[in-house]
Amino acid sequence: MFKPKEDRLNYGQLLMPPVGYTLVRAVGTTYSLNLETLMSVCIALGIQESTDSTLTKNPFAILKSLQGLSEKLLIFCEAGQITQMPPDKSPLMLMLDKMIVPVKLKANKGKDIPSFHPKTWTIQYEDAEGNLYFRFIVLSRNLTFDRSWDVAVSLDGKLTGGRHKSSYPIADFLEYLKYNALEGVSMKTEKRRILNALIQDIPYVKFCLDDKRFLDFEIIPLGIGTVNIDKDPLMTNTFHDLLIMSPFVSSGVLQSFDQRKQLKINNRHLITRTTELHKIAGKLESFKVFTMKDTVVEGEEIVSDDEATKVQQQDIHAKMYLMTKDSSSTLYLGSMNASENGLHRNVEMLLKLSAYRYYLNIDQIEADIFGPDEKWNPFEEIDLSTIDNKEPEKNEKDELERVIKSICRLKSKAVVEPSGDNYKLTVNFKCPRDVFPNVDIAPARTVRTQPLSDKVVFDGLSALELTELYRITVKGESESLTRMMLIPTEMPIDRDDMVVRSILKDKRAFVDYLAFILGDDYVLSALEMEAAKASERDKDQWSKEYSLPAIYEKMLKVAYSEPERLKEIRHIMDRVADCDIIPDEFIPMYETFTKTLKLK
Repeated sequence: MFKPKEDRLNYGQLLMPPVGYTLVRAVGTTYSLNLETLMSVCIALGIQESTDSTLTKNPFAILKSLQGLSEKLLIFCEAGQITQMPPDKSPLMLMLDKMIVPVKLKANKGKDIPSFHPKTWTIQYEDAEGNLYFRFIVLSRNLTFDRSWDVAVSLDGKLTGGRHKSSYPIADFLEYLKYNALEGVSMKTEKRRILNALIQDIPYVKFCLDDKRFLDFEIIPLGIGTVNIDKDPLMTNTFHDLLIMSPFVSSGVLQSFDQRKQLKINNRHLITRTTELHKIAGKLESFKVFTMKDTVVEGEEIVSDDEATKVQQQDIHAKMYLMTKDSSSTLYLGSMNASENGLHRNVEMLLKLSAYRYYLNIDQIEADIFGPDEKWNPFEEIDLSTIDNKEPEKNEKDELERVIKSICRLKSKAVVEPSGDNYKLTVNFKCPRDVFPNVDIAPARTVRTQPLSDKVVFDGLSALELTELYRITVKGESESLTRMMLIPTEMPIDRDDMVVRSILKDKRAFVDYLAFILGDDYVLSALEMEAAKASERDKDQWSKEYSLPAIYEKMLKVAYSEPERLKEIRHIMDRVADCDIIPDEFIPMYETFTKTLKLK
């Protein structure tokens, strides 16, 4: 269950529809969001291929994945935590802005701004007969390419005739998003429609744990006003043994566990990050404390011979609480750190699992995590008496994060107007002039920047530079920080059509795209296409010629096995109708198929 080398979960496979099903709608939540990671997720949801597939680099595969997803997929994230998108990235990235909803929580009087911190997926699939299938996933992992160690649990379910109380918390969570996260975003009605459809069905879904080791489960959303974690058994019950894994901690929270009424047997174990040890030095009496070894944290850098190779450190990012008492065990997994922010300020999500101690206990989990012997153990025990409890110097990056968080909470709006052959973009912020003197702003795919003020103007932009995603760069004394900000932008043109036309540039590209989407296997289609291009280049014969007979054969095969797939062709034809890239002879051929099959 917790063996790092064996019990691995593939993020893409967690999201992919079951065999015979396709995606109807999905709502994901995350604290930080990487746009390239989101693109990989679209590959998994849109064409059911792995998130690490070679197709993540194929423009046809990405375009195919994104078709219609803006009407099915919503991603909620913490405002100010969308990582930078380099301007040279594919224009297809622009089509992600309609799926993203930044959440801007407000602070209570005199307190820090809380964070939107849950990592979840609520997904609905459908088969050819109209049967619905649901999946709810709780993770500790953000929607990024971070290499840290995380945990995830997936629950599957189907509609039943009655309501199920165990599913109510999911509906409550979606209701919270509906009423607290959609202010100031574009396409609010469409986004609300996705949430409403799930909210209507979820109470009638019976989710199941397909694992005999667990007796029951409970879904616990925090920070939305339905659950008080201080009254939960996690924070009130006595226990025999306790294991906490939390990358970030607060001494007061851990002391509350440390001071819990003693029972005869009482083992307490904490696994955290080395950077957190100063917070608990001299403050915990009975915990055994473990951190990941430096050789593991810096493992990639140590083994990399190429200085140009991008390496990432890894550490624990999983949040886990295991309590055992007598013959029973309770395991909590999800996004909540053992910190004051996690328990009392942020919006979080936990999954509570009940089991017999025989199947789930600290000895078993530690055996899984620590390995068979010290040689293979990625963790080491820490003697807290040797740790300095001095607070480290303030990190300038933390202050820059707070500035970006404040900027993302300003009321803002942008308008696009024609300007000659290009476009003029005006961004308005509701704030005093020059309130942020060391901040630059730019549309995501625009190189030039402007100082942030109450009114910022960009002129001479192309259609492929228009987006609701803006690059915000805050400059400090010794470093700077860049994040993406979503600003509602009124666009008088259909920008997405322009993006599609940038990929399907001519008749050859249009026909190649049809060959790709009509293929039996997307990966094989992509490989065959690359091989054909390479062969023609080697012979200096690469041209814009295309072969419609091959497309006709593919359409015949699809018409027999999956006629509904031919509707996708009409969708793409509508996007490029006025570009003269559809071969004249293809149009009557397609119309013959649609009339014969009576496709609408």
